[in-house]
Amino acid sequence: MRQPSAVQPDKTALIVGVGGSDAINLTITDMGTVNDAFSLSVTGLDKLDPTWYHFEPTALPLVAGATGTARLVIAIPAGQCQAAGTYPMVISATGAVSGLLGSANATLTIVPTPPALQNVLPGDNASVGNPLPVFSWRSNTPGASKLYLRKHGDTAYTAYDVTPNAQDPTQYSYTVTTPLDPGAYEWYGTTTTSCGLTSTGTSDQPHPFSVVQSVSFTVRSYSFTVGDDDDQTTDVNGQPLAVSVRNDDRVAHTVTVNGGQHLRRPDPGLHRLRQRGPGDSPAGRDAHPHPARVHAADSADPIGDFRKTPRKGGFQRFFGNMLRNLIRLYFKPRAARFGVLLPHNS
Repeated sequence: MRQPSAVQPDKTALIVGVGGSDAINLTITDMGTVNDAFSLSVTGLDKLDPTWYHFEPTALPLVAGATGTARLVIAIPAGQCQAAGTYPMVISATGAVSGLLGSANATLTIVPTPPALQNVLPGDNASVGNPLPVFSWRSNTPGASKLYLRKHGDTAYTAYDVTPNAQDPTQYSYTVTTPLDPGAYEWYGTTTTSCGLTSTGTSDQPHPFSVVQSVSFTVRSYSFTVGDDDDQTTDVNGQPLAVSVRNDDRVAHTVTVNGGQHLRRPDPGLHRLRQRGPGDSPAGRDAHPHPARVHAADSADPIGDFRKTPRKGGFQRFFGNMLRNLIRLYFKPRAARFGVLLPHNS
């Protein structure tokens, strides 16, 4: 008798919404001693139209001891709400020479509405560093999808039509076209078929998230006391002269700190922030100290020109206008003291 492991499915439970499709991948191993051609079959789907499921390929030739792969593809047409239910299946491979090779059990569940939406972004309590955030989710069942968005505290939502990705129709996404002001927001999304609706979040229990400045300093201000020597990297107490920034965006940015002859970053003044993953929590914001050198020998002019440049294309934002005239060196007989007032996210 053939070993059951000759037919191995990658999953034993398949859930498909009406109007959707999915597949079970099969690994077939010829456990016999002769070359053979194996046909694939499935029982338990007698109540479904046989055009709704098929094998790819329909037959699998194998030499003795070899392994091949196939798929059972199931596609439920839109509008077939009456097909909803659970169907136990037996998938078999039969050789033209050796007969039954093996079987595997599985279950197909057809639901009238799309299954739970997956890969939902932005997640609950996410900090989004882009004023044009992307909202997305995944559904293996096509339908009319909508995004509902409002600022925290507002009563009404604004609705947007969400379209599937041309290359991956299971992926639905929408990019805001009008920049959102920094602050707290709420959203939820729906996908609707002729049989019903599935949502991620609801109007009463939406997904909360915040729009924040993409690159910002981790504290509001810095104050350093330095000697009157040239090319200093520490204050009078030996502490490093450094400011710390973090990146709340989903893409990497390069931060440039330009301070002219009085405050400048060493060699050559660039530090690339690590890209923040979509699953990071607000507590995991990427922060990095930026060391500085102070030349306090002969001048007390205002200093500071901070700017942020995206790694690839896009926009530029200059912090210089916000910082210029806020940073100044104040000299004493043997020491100089300066403070930095910087934009930051709470």
